[in-house]
Amino acid sequence: MLHKAQQDFAAARATTSEVLAAIKKHYDEDHYLFCPHSACGVVAAEKQAGLANSRMVVLATAHAGKFYDNVQKAVQPLPPLPELLQAVQTLPMRATDLPCNLEACKAFVYEECGFDSGSSSSSSSSKGPRAPPSPVVLLPVVLALGLMFYSST
Repeated sequence: MLHKAQQDFAAARATTSEVLAAIKKHYDEDHYLFCPHSACGVVAAEKQAGLANSRMVVLATAHAGKFYDNVQKAVQPLPPLPELLQAVQTLPMRATDLPCNLEACKAFVYEECGFDSGSSSSSSSSKGPRAPPSPVVLLPVVLALGLMFYSST
C-alpha cells in the first residue's frame, strides 16, 4: 500500500528559514505575499525532484495578514491589511474547549451554525433550526470558523 501511495503522493518539509526566504523571494519577485503555511507548500513543492523549475499550483491557505507577526520577519515594510481584516484585529478572541471527539465537534459546529443536528431532513423552515448540510457543504463552514480542537488527554 505504501508503494502505491508513493506513486501518487510526495512529501517534503520546510524549515523556518526556508519559509521566510520563500516569503521574501516571492514578494520581491512576484509581488505576492504568502502566509507561512502557503510558503511551506511552495518550498516543499520546489524540493520535489523535477519540480524546481516547473510551473506549479500551490493553494494558499490563508491571507498573510493573519500571520503579520511572522511575515514581517521576511518582508518590511508590510503592505497595509485589507480594511475588513484590520477590523477583525480589534475583536475579542473566542475559544471553546471541546473533547477530542468527532461527534462533539460536529454537534458544536451544527449548534454554532444554527443547524438541528438531530434532523435528517434537508428542507428548511422558518419555524425552527435548519437541517444540517451535507459534509461537502459543512467542510467550508468548519474551515471558515477556524476551529481548533485540543485533546485533554
